[in-house]
Amino acid sequence: IPLMSPFFAGAFYICRKIATNQQVNPVKDFFKGLKDNWKFFLINSVILYAILSGLWVTYSFYRDNLSNPMIIVTLVFTVIFTLYFAFMEFLIPVMSVSVELKFIEILKNSVVLALGGFINNLKTTLSLMCVGSVIFTLIQFIGNIIVGLIITGVLLIVILPLFCIYIVTFNSYKTVEKFVIKPYAEEHAEETRQHEREKAVSEFDEDELKKLADGNPDEFVFLNG
Repeated sequence: IPLMSPFFAGAFYICRKIATNQQVNPVKDFFKGLKDNWKFFLINSVILYAILSGLWVTYSFYRDNLSNPMIIVTLVFTVIFTLYFAFMEFLIPVMSVSVELKFIEILKNSVVLALGGFINNLKTTLSLMCVGSVIFTLIQFIGNIIVGLIITGVLLIVILPLFCIYIVTFNSYKTVEKFVIKPYAEEHAEETRQHEREKAVSEFDEDELKKLADGNPDEFVFLNG
């Protein structure tokens, strides 16, 4: 449901902080992630559901025409496209909560990093498949489809979405950090240091600065360099 997608912004923001070993305030961070990124997630959800709808129709068509060799060839290319699109979708939400870029720039980066971060994307895919396999096995083991669906519904409400988001974030952030964050930091290292110095100075109270300025002229005051 596209209108639910902005709320995933808060979940991705929290998981990104957990994946980078930062201190987390669940409620505060959730609403910060929601406030800063809801537009990105809403736009992305429209693209996501449009393409998923197209793939659903496409695979339904292939299923009824598998006797045709050309259909099998196009099916293989569609599977490749589906995986490529999934890799992009692993990266888009993680980038949106990690770096300050326009949506079109995030989209361009995801097209490139879908292959650039192939190993991490493959880890994510296999991990999610493993989660799906465990749930499917659990339902089969229970034997009662109603009870199995109830248990699955409870998991979906309580822990499963956040757990899957963490898997995506944990792997995808490594790619984003390697190919987006670190190169930018190296290229703008001096600008970053200057910004940090200005930010540190701005955090000082004006009265405190005046007090220091009116103090002993022979006293050396160290103020963030």
